[in-house]
Amino acid sequence: MDIKIKETGEIKTLEARNESNIEYTADLIGNSSFWLEYDGEYDVMTQADFDWWQQYIIDTEKTQSDVEDLADEIGMTISEINEIVGEWQAGDYDDHRNQALAAMDYIRETV
Repeated sequence: MDIKIKETGEIKTLEARNESNIEYTADLIGNSSFWLEYDGEYDVMTQADFDWWQQYIIDTEKTQSDVEDLADEIGMTISEINEIVGEWQAGDYDDHRNQALAAMDYIRETV
């Protein structure tokens, strides 16, 4: 997803892909309460917002990798683990990584 940086006009790319390699960045941002501006050609956000979303995507990819490792470790399916992790992730997006890690610790302790 190409983003125009509000302060500089620079075009940067945000890209989130799921475990099936499907790109879903627009859905990820669109399903949040974050409001993108549109200038007729590009979605526009501040550099700070771009940096935040970029880190969120990195954290989401790390979480998915951790889920895959946990599935191999304990013999649950990725879908089963993602369902539990999803139940633990609520509210502020800033907390999603830590909530996912707590959910995975819970799974390890109870399986």
